[in-house]
Amino acid sequence: MPENNQPDVHIIILNWNGYNLTRECILSLLDIKYTNYQIVTVDNGSDDDSYSKLYREFSEKVDFIKNEKNLGFAEGNNAGIKYSVEQGADYVLILNNDTIVNELFLDKMINYAEYDSKIGILGSKVYYHSEPNIIWFSGGYFSRLKAGMTVKGMGIKDNGDFDKVIDVDYITGCALLVKSEVIKKIGIFDKEYFNYAEDADFCLRAKKEGYKVMFVPSSKVWHKVARSMKGNFSPFYLYFQSKNRLLLVKKNFSKIYLIYAVFIHIFCYIPYKLLIIWIKKEKKLKASISLFLGTYDFLVGNKKSRFF
Repeated sequence: MPENNQPDVHIIILNWNGYNLTRECILSLLDIKYTNYQIVTVDNGSDDDSYSKLYREFSEKVDFIKNEKNLGFAEGNNAGIKYSVEQGADYVLILNNDTIVNELFLDKMINYAEYDSKIGILGSKVYYHSEPNIIWFSGGYFSRLKAGMTVKGMGIKDNGDFDKVIDVDYITGCALLVKSEVIKKIGIFDKEYFNYAEDADFCLRAKKEGYKVMFVPSSKVWHKVARSMKGNFSPFYLYFQSKNRLLLVKKNFSKIYLIYAVFIHIFCYIPYKLLIIWIKKEKKLKASISLFLGTYDFLVGNKKSRFF
């Protein structure tokens, strides 16, 4: 796409006590080929000196927003989304601060987005940073049978099986590009999720309005997440995963289906997670309690998040 025809893209990076990660992410973005973009770093109530250090280093090239406290992934990014739309951005890109991007990752997505007016949200193929050819995300789907979200390709070596541009149910918030017109129509991330599943909810809402959600495999990003189960089985993660997978069903599907989802959650999801937790023998008591607390808080309608 000729530079003078490039849409204006705002890239939002959420920082929380992550100077080194955020710095490396910004540096990788400064090397991309796309030219009409603005980086917006949102500090999510950091209690170290990461915000001041990043500001001193990048204030001439990056816009900064400071939240007074940790608002979670959803509401934290919302501050950047609102700012970007008010500034007249054509697109908003949500990008995890623990990522490194390919120099053409944004060009690839914009080319597809501009080709079809019905495309509202797009996402990259995401790899493990520590194992650059192993896939972390190549499209997300909602499984009616499992009453939960599934990811294609996770943990698989990239051998070309996931190289087609396809319509999916959701794109991970790790690297999610959305047209501003979609935001104006469906709104921003739902802050009730706080952390986990807000991206799936956002995409499902867009699809209900007739927009396509596309996975673009030629757009490549590397995510600094461990392949081990440690992160996904932390008490913090398990609490929100347990609570929000049911919240996602409640907000996007019928009441009858929610009953089925709760049944599957209690009699299939929780036993499976408990089995893995106790096999791992790592923070097993805290992890188990978190799993039950997330379910309990959903069932009783407790919207306040617990922290560990």
